[in-house]
Amino acid sequence: MPGPTQLVLIVDDDEMWRMLARVALGRAGFRCEECPSVKAAMAVLARGPVFCIVTDLRMPELDGLDLCRMVRSDPTLADIPIIVMTSSTDEAEHRTAREAGAHLTLRKDVEFKQVVSAVRFSRNP
Repeated sequence: MPGPTQLVLIVDDDEMWRMLARVALGRAGFRCEECPSVKAAMAVLARGPVFCIVTDLRMPELDGLDLCRMVRSDPTLADIPIIVMTSSTDEAEHRTAREAGAHLTLRKDVEFKQVVSAVRFSRNP
């Protein structure tokens, strides 16, 4: 069962999508922090433990692939599950995200209950 110490980091340049994800995950009992960029996400990660990262694949400047690689290359962060969200139907993009370190890729058009389930079970593959 999610608890108040289980922080989910939501990284997306789309403010509306971040808000919808925060509401859905918050209702499921997770604490959430929203970040509009990879740079902002790395600052949050430097502050302390995160239960799971939910990130968009495509963002300006640094993107979700960059975030995956940065997290995986840092031994203090490498075990954090990363769920990459994308609008793409291109399986090659999904595969590239997994190769970069994503635990799971989901299409952005899924229902938020699927995102909640993915986060909930991200530590129990």
